[in-house]
Amino acid sequence: MIKKILILSFILCLVSCFAKKNTTNTKGSNMLLEKIINDIKLKSTEIFYKLPDHKVITLDNKLQIIFMPDNLPYIHFKLRLNAGQRFEDLEGAAESVASLLDKGTSTLNREEILSILDKIGASFSASAGQEFSWIEASSLAKNETDLMNLFFKLLTEPVFLDKEWQKEKQIILTELERLPNSPNKFLKNIFDDFIYNKTVYKGESRQSVNALKRDNLIKFYNKHYQPESASLLVLGQYTDKLKKDIIQKFSNWKTKDSVASTIIKSKNTFNSSITLINKTDSIQANVIIGNPVNLSSGHPDNLAVKLANFSLGGGGFNSRLMDRVRKKDGLTYAIYSGFGFLKNSGAFQIVSSTNQGSLEKLLKATFQELTNFYNNGVSKAELDFSKLYYSNSLFRGLEKKETLMDSFLSLSGMNIDPVNYFETFSSKIKKIDLNTVNMVIKKYFNPKDMKIFVLANKDSKGGESNPKNKGSFTIIEQLNNFSKEFISHKDLDIKDYKDINY
Repeated sequence: MIKKILILSFILCLVSCFAKKNTTNTKGSNMLLEKIINDIKLKSTEIFYKLPDHKVITLDNKLQIIFMPDNLPYIHFKLRLNAGQRFEDLEGAAESVASLLDKGTSTLNREEILSILDKIGASFSASAGQEFSWIEASSLAKNETDLMNLFFKLLTEPVFLDKEWQKEKQIILTELERLPNSPNKFLKNIFDDFIYNKTVYKGESRQSVNALKRDNLIKFYNKHYQPESASLLVLGQYTDKLKKDIIQKFSNWKTKDSVASTIIKSKNTFNSSITLINKTDSIQANVIIGNPVNLSSGHPDNLAVKLANFSLGGGGFNSRLMDRVRKKDGLTYAIYSGFGFLKNSGAFQIVSSTNQGSLEKLLKATFQELTNFYNNGVSKAELDFSKLYYSNSLFRGLEKKETLMDSFLSLSGMNIDPVNYFETFSSKIKKIDLNTVNMVIKKYFNPKDMKIFVLANKDSKGGESNPKNKGSFTIIEQLNNFSKEFISHKDLDIKDYKDINY
């Protein structure tokens, strides 16, 4: 199967240069594109995906365990918990709890845990995202019992020693202090504040981390590290004895506090259509354009939106934005667009950067393409190309079982049946027609709804890296010039980066 997929993917890359809007193609190009796509369609219908053998068991404590055998001599545990940032009462608690799991238990200190990991040649990691917390560990199959015992102990017996928390706090604070030195990450942090308003899917800030106490971490752990909201995937060359031992041991994981968290809807606190974050030492202008959307995970419009976005900015060099802003206008190295589908929210964004003297040109080119996309939709050739790409790229990605593990656990956590999702994905993609895609474009891609966030030096005319690129107008003047053409974005709010809570 994978050989067939790779061949189709290669063909798709060869014809990608033809996947443009009908009005910009010659008649011969359209005919050639349609012929090639039809040929690929016939071949792609031969591809069917079926999940590898696996068994799902639900214990009395409501923990779901998925056993997925593999022929390679290793063992891999991955646990998904409904303990992400959206459940935080104080920002930073989720990631802080995860970071302390391997720093001490009721019977082992940090050094002893490291010694055991070294002895059995194992790895262990824990982290928190917007939706979930993740815990995983791997080792050779011969160490399966030792790995299981350590994994369970780290999960169920952390003590959150204050001295360890103080060390972790300093690491987190140091990383946050350095955030403005990474313009892309810093602007993304600000954009997320706009999207989620620090109440849903929130990320930590220096202020919130400084406010965190050991008691906050223990409270979060007791409330959200629950078997009833978790799924464990066991992958590898495990024995029947290990399966029985896992079921027996994890059945002893008891529920502590089942009080559900309150999830607050996000509110837009950025009232201006354009927000400029002034940073005087900026050498380029970083840009994010986007808005919150009513698209949670599992929403019926999601697949159609993905297909539409592939043509706009999700398809790399095959997308309209990259073709216009980079290839034709030479204003950036990269520009892309994408959607984030979370359990209770969604977001759309276009991300790019440019010389500070070219900001006005980049914004105008981007909004011209976005407006054309919104008004006229995509062509049938573009849609067919997007559908072929998505149908085949899913299978290609799932050939790696670690990727399959992540997708399986994420989908189940979103209350989406992974088996049905994977095995019907291609057929659902093929059923989406041109009218449906162009309808969702009207629904979710309105340029007037987009907010613009810029991180730059407000007084710069560009040319910091190359004096030849210096423009005629400052950043503020360029934004005002842009607003004259796109009057829906006429209000500008300027904030100094030092006044941002990060």
